[in-house]
Amino acid sequence: MKLKTRNLKEYCWGYAFVAPLIIGLILFLLYPLVSAVVYSFSDYDLFHKPEFVGFANYANVFKDAVFWKSFKNILLYSLSVPVTIFVSLILSVVMNQDLKGMKTYRLIYFIPMVCSSVAVMFIWKWMYAPYYGLLDSFFTKMGWKAPLFLDKDHFIGSMVTIALWGGLGGRILLFTPTLRNISSSLYEAARLDGAGWWQIFFRITFPSISPITFYLFITGMTGVLQEFTNFNVISGGVFSETTIVPVWYIYLYTGEYGYQFGYASALGIVYGLVLTVFVIINFMAQKWWVKYD
Repeated sequence: MKLKTRNLKEYCWGYAFVAPLIIGLILFLLYPLVSAVVYSFSDYDLFHKPEFVGFANYANVFKDAVFWKSFKNILLYSLSVPVTIFVSLILSVVMNQDLKGMKTYRLIYFIPMVCSSVAVMFIWKWMYAPYYGLLDSFFTKMGWKAPLFLDKDHFIGSMVTIALWGGLGGRILLFTPTLRNISSSLYEAARLDGAGWWQIFFRITFPSISPITFYLFITGMTGVLQEFTNFNVISGGVFSETTIVPVWYIYLYTGEYGYQFGYASALGIVYGLVLTVFVIINFMAQKWWVKYD
């Protein structure tokens, strides 16, 4: 009897500790998700009762040219993820050498990670500004004609540059200890067998860092595909077919476009399914290149 009472108390304390997390998941994840699914089949403007419209919202999503243009924009922007991973890997290899000042360089690259994203975007907006911006002034002093970094032809490239600059620090932080954990005896054995640097990288280094590379790719892509703040700030809140991204477009239907919560929910569900399929495909494909042993 005493044992049962003791076990009951332990269970109660256990549930008490996890209760805040469970309540948070229900209130801020499960309930909004179920509500979005329900509202996606209705015409709902927040002020009147939802009116069931069936699959009309979903039909409109697939005919919405602006939404799919925003999807194209975010796909182009997502190219920053593999580029950032590649550059950070190269820098990590260099910084892994016992050279003077490497700790200082690691600190410099990590600084963007602890800065406010909004403040950073305002700085980049000033740097990209025509006539008085830092980059424009540099081009002018060099006698070159400065491009309009935020026009329709250069906007995505400018955003990729910002993502590359801001994403190096965290990835270097993870790559550096991973590279150090690779046994030096593996490299010594490979060199004795006559292996070149190319073979050493793809037979030893890359397989050893493939789990952390996969993690950085998945988290980086899911984060980039949900981007909103950077595009909103750098464009001054004025969207166009060049600057619009899916999350921003969905947000517009919750206010500026007349509180069309039903259609916004349908957009969110479709985009969420796209992200889910992307993640599933990558988890299925990891068996071909990620080595956990």
